[in-house]
Amino acid sequence: MVSIGCGAQVPVPEPVTDQETELGQEMYKELTNKGEIIESSPLYDTLKPIADSISRVAQSRYSHPFKFYLVHETQPNAFATPGGNVYVVDSLLYFVKNTEQLAGTLCHEVSHTIHRDSIALMEKRNRIKRHEIEAAILLGPTRAHILAIADGRPSFARLLA
Repeated sequence: MVSIGCGAQVPVPEPVTDQETELGQEMYKELTNKGEIIESSPLYDTLKPIADSISRVAQSRYSHPFKFYLVHETQPNAFATPGGNVYVVDSLLYFVKNTEQLAGTLCHEVSHTIHRDSIALMEKRNRIKRHEIEAAILLGPTRAHILAIADGRPSFARLLA
């Protein structure tokens, strides 16, 4: 378990300036609307020094500032979104055995952001969706629907329903 100090505040999101920031803001708003963002917690006193150290090293590799938010969900986890937002589930800070494990997890999430992994995944999904629609246009919805089912992609079947 990581030690906990006094209560610090959640960072302020940056203004929307491009698609990555916009995508990151969408997730932030979704988590805020669900009440999962932790606005103030002593856990930020544990998170902030580690996050600041990682940001100092990684910032030169990414065009947006990294921001670390605590969220409340049931499973210990961390995840990153485009625009530099890194979300750390509060229970993760109790789950890790030391600050090195927490730092390793945060570095892993920052690397996803630097490599734009979520952007690449969205682009891949969009290409697949575009190909599915093209198949429906060329083959007609009935044949395309059958191909989608045979291919195991229920997402296309939902588009045609």
